[in-house]
Amino acid sequence: MKRVKLVLLLVLAVILCPKISKAQTASIMTSFRTEREIPNTENFNAIKSMEVGDGRIVSLAHEVGSPNTRPYYVITSGEEVYPSFEHVTASYFMLTFDGANYFRCAYLQDITVTDFDYDKEEDMIYFCGVYKNPNVNAIDNIIGWIDVSTLFNTSTNQITLYKITPPDATSYLKKIDFYRQYTNSSEKRLSLIANNNDDTPTTQGFADHYFPPSQFITYNLTNNSYHVLECPDGIRLTDVVHTDTKVAVVGIQDKTHLVLFSHDQQNVDNYTGQIFETYILYDYATDLKYSIAPLSRDYIVIGSSLIADEGHGRLEFTTFDIHSGINLMHTQAIVNLNNYMECRSKIADMEFDKGSNILHVLAINGCTYIYLKDMILQLRPFDTTTYPSYIVVPDQTVTGYDLMKDLTLYRNNKYYLVFGAMADQQGAYGLEGNLYFFDKAAYDYPFNNSHCERNYNFNIGVVPSKYISSPMQYLTPLDYQTGGSIFLLQHTNKWYQVICND
Repeated sequence: MKRVKLVLLLVLAVILCPKISKAQTASIMTSFRTEREIPNTENFNAIKSMEVGDGRIVSLAHEVGSPNTRPYYVITSGEEVYPSFEHVTASYFMLTFDGANYFRCAYLQDITVTDFDYDKEEDMIYFCGVYKNPNVNAIDNIIGWIDVSTLFNTSTNQITLYKITPPDATSYLKKIDFYRQYTNSSEKRLSLIANNNDDTPTTQGFADHYFPPSQFITYNLTNNSYHVLECPDGIRLTDVVHTDTKVAVVGIQDKTHLVLFSHDQQNVDNYTGQIFETYILYDYATDLKYSIAPLSRDYIVIGSSLIADEGHGRLEFTTFDIHSGINLMHTQAIVNLNNYMECRSKIADMEFDKGSNILHVLAINGCTYIYLKDMILQLRPFDTTTYPSYIVVPDQTVTGYDLMKDLTLYRNNKYYLVFGAMADQQGAYGLEGNLYFFDKAAYDYPFNNSHCERNYNFNIGVVPSKYISSPMQYLTPLDYQTGGSIFLLQHTNKWYQVICND
């Protein structure tokens, strides 16, 4: 077994008390909304957050070599839609609570953790990413798992990582989804997406697309084997989720074609694949894609920001039943066509509350209107009649455009946390693009425009959609076996102060 020495630096940031336990969930969230700034994080990028039980939230951030440029506006030209993969200095896991002014943090040096998921039955975090060995300039795709208490425990001294080798040697692991097979909960699987950013010359405007091969990988946690289904050239897979009995994979062929697969959890080679022609996707921001979220049973929703035939930009949300094949149910959008609410928008994240059948959507608003920036809206994806809904905009004096990156529901979906960063601003507040949390009671809309947020209401209804389907298939399946490498862990302490504003 290959041994690789790696430093895991564990950061403990505590202001009120030196330890955090499940019984110590002190919170300063005295109102229905709280903003929290993490100073000295100008050189960090927010990636993702997830609840890990008992109101605990784990967030993933990347440390890069120098402070980021976080403009207060959308860059509309001069950037690649799919920039080359960038290796980071370290990947941080941060443990926090709603409104808390302390957090724990553990980071992996020389590993770019691109995504993670959580298994509540075993309190286990699963993650994927890329390890760049600084000594031999070697690059490996890796996956790993560790329970939450061990991850944030200073006595931890090792972790096992497993190497994944996609058929395309220049592909990188980008997405991960954990599930237990619906017929046998002891059969645990990881779904992974790998794709290649280093040879994707797509730029903004209407330039031609070229996508190198993407791979959908199913990893068997019982015997450390994995099964690869590769797309033909020209298809880029972007995300994977699971429903009650299915695994759904979404991708893109070009700005007018959605790629969608529905797999049986017990046998991913038993699948239905379709390409749908749609309206034109907006491409003003990086990482052009169709977004996906699982709903109840075997329903999913696809979200996209489109230029519809009537010339208006709109956010569309299309519900599919994938239990038997792929069946389009209906499409929703904002029906009163408030362009200042949705023009040039891009969906950053979607989370579904199964108890209330509400879909929470975090979106980037690309308009030049100064009073609307990154926003959170809610939908009822199963409704087929027009209904009222709401938009929440976090503190407009703090946030900018394209800075909020992820939304997570927690405490039985009564609250949500948005993880992102502040815009670069020099002024009375001295803001310098630090990482930022926005906590909110999920269904509280006071319409009093507090300093933490602004609220807007509007109507959502069913609209005509342009989804013209044709069949789609993968290439020949491939099977691999892998082994683990032991990474040695070392520890140190750092201190951060979390500034709260509620």
